[in-house]
Amino acid sequence: MAPGTFCVWSYADPDAGKQVADGEDKWLFTDHISSLPGVAQGVRLQVAGMQSTEPPYIHDISYLTMYEIPDISYTKEKEFKDMVEKCVFSEQDGVRPRVYEEVERIEAEDFKGDPIVGELVAVVTGEGPPPGTEDEFWRFHRDEFVAAFTEAPEFIRAQVFRMPESDVNPEVKKACPTGPVLVLYHWDCPEIPWSEVVAAAQTKGYYKYLESGIKWQMLNYHSTRFTTGRPARDFDDDDEEDLDDDEEEDDDDDYDEV
Repeated sequence: MAPGTFCVWSYADPDAGKQVADGEDKWLFTDHISSLPGVAQGVRLQVAGMQSTEPPYIHDISYLTMYEIPDISYTKEKEFKDMVEKCVFSEQDGVRPRVYEEVERIEAEDFKGDPIVGELVAVVTGEGPPPGTEDEFWRFHRDEFVAAFTEAPEFIRAQVFRMPESDVNPEVKKACPTGPVLVLYHWDCPEIPWSEVVAAAQTKGYYKYLESGIKWQMLNYHSTRFTTGRPARDFDDDDEEDLDDDEEEDDDDDYDEV
């Protein structure tokens, strides 16, 4: 059983202006996906004001909704594929959703086994290291790059994901966000501590691997809404903002349900 994540990037809030047909339950885009039996939790991320990189290592897609999938084999089921088609945005609104398999998790000692989602999540997408250098690259990433982050008490974890080989094609490799590799860095603070960014950028392998031709992009996001399945009740438009606030205050309860 391989865990993974389902990512939906969009230029606008996917829950904004939700239109509901007569007789349809009134709940949000993010709730529909999290209601599927093979999805554990959803988190909506919105671009942070402070970024850690500059062009060309950045993109402009403001929203990312991620869904934890305990076993990515579920993504082959018809009900999941049908939902994916409902998540496909036009080119001007977003990019085609992607499924990734988790291949490595590096946790800070104080957060080992804790499923918390960071207040800030740095999201990196890329094409991955050149063939033949994979082991060396990921050893650098783990033992030098992420090791520099772990010096900060606010660092939670790094997660490395790859798209299943069957999903990788030339369009994915040149799309924005780029590439079949996804790396998440979770932080328990609103901004990445600058001293740790500098320390990571000064590691021996940074120039060799990350500034020497590998195509990658990074954007910092804030987590703004969580859902662990269908809401317990229907709610009116006036209640939506209150519900979001309640969910942020009750994050610990949400994680207990996962």
